[in-house]
Amino acid sequence: MAKRQQYPNPEPALTFPEAAERLGAPVSDLYRLWHEGRIRAVSVFGRWRIHPNDLEAIGRILPPPAQPTTPCLEGVSIPPPVADRPPPAESDTISIN
Repeated sequence: MAKRQQYPNPEPALTFPEAAERLGAPVSDLYRLWHEGRIRAVSVFGRWRIHPNDLEAIGRILPPPAQPTTPCLEGVSIPPPVADRPPPAESDTISIN
């Protein structure tokens, strides 16, 4: 009988959330690319996995991360937080009798 050849244990395939974490991308982007047929995944015991060797290629086709936007507040006065405000002047208070 022929002896079985032993292969080194390759790096395990990653779940979509694990791959997204390594890429710094939203999981939804990976699922979208997979559904579009732009990345490959394999089913391992009923769970879809991505091979770690594919991460570099996936990183090249991912959309760039969204840049945070700052609303234009030119000419708008924003009051400071309550703790930083000076106490109200006597004329600003309302007395209730």
